Amino acid sequence: MRKLIAVVGGVVLLVAPVARAGGDGVDLLKDGLDGFDVRGTAAWSIEDGILTGKSGPGLKGSMLFTKASYADFELDCEFLGKGFKAGKHTSVPVENFDSGLFFRNRNKIQVQLGISRSLKKDMTGSLYVAGGGYKFKARDAAGRHKAGEWHKLKLRVQGDRIKVWLSDELVLEATTGDFPEPGPIGFQIHGGVQMEARFRNLQLVVL
Repeated sequence: MRKLIAVVGGVVLLVAPVARAGGDGVDLLKDGLDGFDVRGTAAWSIEDGILTGKSGPGLKGSMLFTKASYADFELDCEFLGKGFKAGKHTSVPVENFDSGLFFRNRNKIQVQLGISRSLKKDMTGSLYVAGGGYKFKARDAAGRHKAGEWHKLKLRVQGDRIKVWLSDELVLEATTGDFPEPGPIGFQIHGGVQMEARFRNLQLVVL
């Protein structure tokens, strides 16, 4: 892993380290929350190998970003999402879950997990682009997400090609040159939703 140094107006800035290819896979949870930067008010925790995010006060959104940045990589993980009826964080999950897995160019592009707030339907596995909406949609996305159940996901990003697998099924292949810059991996708790997101077995290989 290498760190980039930039000079702006005579001031030296340390930029997020960029991971290099080669070697074994990386467990993104190995350093606990010390390996991440938090933005927003949601409560994030890691316990028994599971990363959990819960809605914060006022249902404001939150992002959890890796401190390291990645360009080309393959990420395997499992995720579980559940929403709750307005104002009642009970043990009964409902399909009111809206999260995302961000990559490259920080928060410009993401793999949608769960229900799209704008489209009001399941778009799991689709690519959402800030300012452009769902430019690339996963095959048969509707109904793929089941509240309170674990789902297997693989994301492969190499050059301008992006592939997404759900439960070992290839559901999306896309080509876009709009997001060339390395960026951290981000996990989302969407604002305005009473929800909980869990992630485990987060294994990343730099390509």
